[in-house]
Amino acid sequence: MTTEAHLLIPGSQCEVRSLGKDGKIAQRLAQMGVVPGSRLEIVRCSPLGETLEVASREGERFALRRHEMAALDCRLVAAPLSSPAILDGHSYRILSLDGGRTFRQRMREHGLQPGDRVHVGPRSPHRLTVSRPTTGAELQLGHGEAEKIIVRLPPEDGPP
Repeated sequence: MTTEAHLLIPGSQCEVRSLGKDGKIAQRLAQMGVVPGSRLEIVRCSPLGETLEVASREGERFALRRHEMAALDCRLVAAPLSSPAILDGHSYRILSLDGGRTFRQRMREHGLQPGDRVHVGPRSPHRLTVSRPTTGAELQLGHGEAEKIIVRLPPEDGPP
């Protein structure tokens, strides 16, 4: 299944299954070193959102147009809590806290660290409620905080 373009936000990571059906795009991506099995991370988007800065696991960075990235057959494996791919009422494992020292310290004070599971509660346009399944303590996150918490998505055939 090709990646849906609206899910490609900074912090999202995907694993390439194939280069897609468009031969011209597939050839260009192969020349750039993108091959099946590659893991790509969206670093940032251009102001109008058409161009994406992408990083490979090998440390290479390059720019792709949104339609080129969407043409890839890839599986989303990680995303920020602010992503539309994150579903209310499901639990996810934290992969990383991508903010600065003060942000990471604040999250530790609230009991959130990489490796922990969080349960996503109801969200509003500017707030997201998460809780630790072990303690049940709830934490209100703003959109800016939620986009700095990267969580692992479940396999397509597994539970969230």
